[in-house]
Amino acid sequence: MKFSKKEEIQHQNAPALLLYVTQEVYGKTYQKQVLVFGDSTKSVMVNGLYPIDYPSIGSEIHKSLLSSSLNKNQNENFEEAAKFRIDTKGTDFKVASFLAGGLTYTKDGKLPTSSPDDASIMIINSFGKNIIGDKKEYSIKKLKSLPEHTTVHTDKISPVTIDGMEGYEIITDRIDKSSKKEIIYFVMLFEGTGEYYIIHASAIDNYKLNLDDFKKIAKTFKLKL
Repeated sequence: MKFSKKEEIQHQNAPALLLYVTQEVYGKTYQKQVLVFGDSTKSVMVNGLYPIDYPSIGSEIHKSLLSSSLNKNQNENFEEAAKFRIDTKGTDFKVASFLAGGLTYTKDGKLPTSSPDDASIMIINSFGKNIIGDKKEYSIKKLKSLPEHTTVHTDKISPVTIDGMEGYEIITDRIDKSSKKEIIYFVMLFEGTGEYYIIHASAIDNYKLNLDDFKKIAKTFKLKL
């Protein structure tokens, strides 16, 4: 993202920031307006994203951002907000966060996790339709595009079908920043309309147990009707 400018404004009777940035996403340039507000206990960030070629949308995005408010009494149900569901029964994983339509699970339900094996499962979905081509190569490319995931053992790639969607399962590993081996479990599912879903799981210890849990949980992935 490239920073353009910021505005210091009043929102919900308190100081707030309105940031303007541009972002490249799959070869397209988007304008982003980011409203940041809150209090001494919580910060809220609301993102408005639109193609830079359609500046007229910006004024509507601006109005929408400024209509947002913080309900301190709201019961946060991350799993209810997602367009998909998974079943973690029989494992230690608990939902930890909901961000940009995706869910993250950790063993203590916290992000970042304090679990000794640093195990986590992240499930995300694409935004809009994509030109995919070869699904196997696209899956490898997508995994390699993640931070510090430049090496993928291509001999551990298998086709999978989950909830009627075809895709690929990749099992690989890497050395993390603390020089520890980290096992990576990656599943990419294609919906057939240019949209896709990613299950990305990792752990730095208890490899077999975690890998078994990752596979078990991935098989329960299901889109909500």
